[in-house]
Amino acid sequence: MLQTTIHVSSPAKINLFLHVTGQRQDGYHTLESLMLPISLCDQITLTIQPKPEGHSLTFSKSGDLNHLADDIDLTVRACQQFFHAASVSPHYHIHLHVTKHIPEQAGLGGGSSNAAHTLTALQNHFNQPLSTSHLQEIALSLGADVPFFLQSQAAFIEGIGEHLTPLNWPSLPLIIYKPPQNCPTHQIFRAKQLTRNKTTVKIAVFDLLQIINTELSNTGATTKIEKSTNLGARHLNFWQFLNQHTENSLQSVISELEPSWLSQFNVFKSLMQSKQPLLVRMSGSGSAMFAVFENNLLQQQAFKLTQHLPGQVFCCHTQ
Repeated sequence: MLQTTIHVSSPAKINLFLHVTGQRQDGYHTLESLMLPISLCDQITLTIQPKPEGHSLTFSKSGDLNHLADDIDLTVRACQQFFHAASVSPHYHIHLHVTKHIPEQAGLGGGSSNAAHTLTALQNHFNQPLSTSHLQEIALSLGADVPFFLQSQAAFIEGIGEHLTPLNWPSLPLIIYKPPQNCPTHQIFRAKQLTRNKTTVKIAVFDLLQIINTELSNTGATTKIEKSTNLGARHLNFWQFLNQHTENSLQSVISELEPSWLSQFNVFKSLMQSKQPLLVRMSGSGSAMFAVFENNLLQQQAFKLTQHLPGQVFCCHTQ
């Protein structure tokens, strides 16, 4: 067998909202979230080479996260768990290289995405040795966001990340801003001030989405947002609902624990407001924040306002 090289794009995500609805006896938090993949991606290269004397794995990275030890890196663990679980001949050398573009500790899911897309690439290359449920079990054991990235489309998330309802979603422009501050996820979820009893919004979200999709199918629109130029009234109602009745439950915790982050968020939100964003919010467990826009022109105008912000700014689209 000849050497095989596999190239995979590994997208980031944003949470349009994230509600912590409870905490189980085992300490895991239950969630509701509307999660979208975005066009900001890492790149994964898997080189698979026959090795008669037995299996081996090497790993390299460029960009952020070079400081992470291999034994705690989710991508390495995903590869190790796949070969531990799969009935695959051990006579391979695997070299895994990740080129990082997604910032770390940003709430954008970079590590989770890398792990999920490594699992998927190995599963496809070795002719599906694991059942779908087994692959999902491995993904969930690696982290709450990993199952989302296995299915690579927008989804409503419930439970501890294991219950997903895939959704059709438009391509909409957004700006991601990662300020200099980092937000370690485990510290946020352990905070005493975290609200853990948010009321479910699932029915309302799905009712609005059903109305939108029904109207668009009846009008014969070629995209889910009328070619992503002018939002209809129902769509504006949906974004109004998100602004008025949802939140990121972790954002108030970070605002209290990291006053300098809150200052950066207020600056970013103030800059974005002049360009009529549909939503401005922190993603996941932070520290990145995003602004979603109705069209590309507004996005580009808003991007020009960010040139003096410290940190990293990205122009992206939802996928």
